[in-house]
Amino acid sequence: MSNPKTKWDIEDVFEKGHQAYGLYNKYQSDLEARIKVEEVTELENGLRELESSRAGQKGNLQGLKSATKSKDAIAEELHTEVMDIREMVKAATGVKQEILKAFGVGTKAHFKSQPMTITAANLIIAGYNKYGEWSRDNARIMEEDVVKIETLRDQLIDNDKSQEKVKLVRKLGTVSKNALQSRLEELITIISAVGVKVFRFQKPELVPLFQALIPGSGTANVEKEENESVTV
Repeated sequence: MSNPKTKWDIEDVFEKGHQAYGLYNKYQSDLEARIKVEEVTELENGLRELESSRAGQKGNLQGLKSATKSKDAIAEELHTEVMDIREMVKAATGVKQEILKAFGVGTKAHFKSQPMTITAANLIIAGYNKYGEWSRDNARIMEEDVVKIETLRDQLIDNDKSQEKVKLVRKLGTVSKNALQSRLEELITIISAVGVKVFRFQKPELVPLFQALIPGSGTANVEKEENESVTV
């Protein structure tokens, strides 16, 4: 899916959109032959929708932060459980090197690295499955310890998928917002061009007002009292 290009700052779209809406309503009788009423309605509704999408984007960002925080908390707890089991294995009397290796003792693990934590958890699970009787009798590891590690591991994997979903929602939301903003820019530009054409000779004093609808046109400070703004 291609992401539509926007040309203006979003604040300019709001400002110029309200001005364009106000100018059309004030001079509708002169403009309605060239600008469809449904286009002005689309502009009005689009400004509302863009404002809503901008507010929603903050909510999506908060959702991503929450997912990240939860994921980090799970990873830290899982890391702690893994390290505790490793210490119990190491503390067992007469533990053999092959058993230490099976449980991942000596391999790197860090709570800030989710992949590393998941790998370490998998080694604990595999080690217990292979040396279950020895684990219970010598390392005092109980099955519920391993079940907890399995549960945390699965939560961490699922949480990672949830975070990707949040990112996808944000990405799709940005594409949708950009498409809407791009359309509003088109509508504002149309009103600007039509206004300039209609009033060029009929009412030339109005031309700068319509030219000023384009950000950076250099005519933004013309007759402030005529710069209509309608709340939508």
